Amino acid sequence: MFINDTKDYYENIKDPEGGMDDEITVSHLLRHKNSFTRDGLPFGVLLAKTLKETGLLNEGAKVLEVGPGLGDLAKNFCREAKPDEYVFMDISPKIINFLKTRFGEGKFDFILGDFLQRKIKRKFDLIICNEVLSDFPTIVDFDTKKPGKGMYKDAKRMMKEYGLRGKGIFSFNYGAIKFLELSNRILGKNGVVFISEQKTSRFPERIRMFGHNEYTIRMEWLEKAAKKLKLSVIKNGRLTEFLGIKKKKFVSFFSQPELRNLYIFMKRNGLVPEQRAQTIDEFLAANKDFIRTENPENYKKFLEKNACFLTNVTDKFAYMILKKQVQ
Repeated sequence: MFINDTKDYYENIKDPEGGMDDEITVSHLLRHKNSFTRDGLPFGVLLAKTLKETGLLNEGAKVLEVGPGLGDLAKNFCREAKPDEYVFMDISPKIINFLKTRFGEGKFDFILGDFLQRKIKRKFDLIICNEVLSDFPTIVDFDTKKPGKGMYKDAKRMMKEYGLRGKGIFSFNYGAIKFLELSNRILGKNGVVFISEQKTSRFPERIRMFGHNEYTIRMEWLEKAAKKLKLSVIKNGRLTEFLGIKKKKFVSFFSQPELRNLYIFMKRNGLVPEQRAQTIDEFLAANKDFIRTENPENYKKFLEKNACFLTNVTDKFAYMILKKQVQ
């Protein structure tokens, strides 16, 4: 058994000033108005509208986002939801400093630390954990028959307490379930948790990333734990349906390896190309000054042949909206 932990990567290696070259999240690809989502709205706006329309979020809320990345979700969310307080929490000093520079103070606040270890005494109306659960510790090759201390012992407690089943040797999303336990403690009355992450219907599987590994999340386990914790499952399913993703082919600089050379060429010429989901026509129009080809139609056909539907990506992700039950 061993623990997959991304702490060292985010504390010491990840540099937000470099953008999202190494990790392209769905929310980052869809951070602007686009041709793919419901009404063409950015990820953060759709999240805020959904929570407001279902009566789960009112103006003046106190929000905590765990693992906020570059803050694109927060920017769009706050524009639509208008919370009184929005708190960023991250393990990376570089990311926290980046966010302080980008957002300043006012209604924004910042907590540097590990959510699974740092005690938080405040209460929140909403906790957002978007594409972060896979970064939390996963016990790999977990053997329930072997004795263990610390995290291993706690994992056995979770399996028994929440009725989780696993035979033989398997990987266990310890950090994801711990996240739910700790979130439950700091939710205010009728508080809500939103999570989204790459899912698996079986045992967690490794996702190879630049500089670190992540693990898919078994959402069924989270749902069982949530119910035992008195967190009602209000909505869940594929991220495709949540965002209303249309079945269109998309292009980004890192969706096709062939386009990475174009990306590098543009950066060498003093530009920082936007990592966003675009239709093929949008991509060609936006980058026409840098695409060198004698046959534009053949280049377009090449892109169409190698591009995939955005639904192929978003179908791999699940979301869940949980609400604290009044006791």
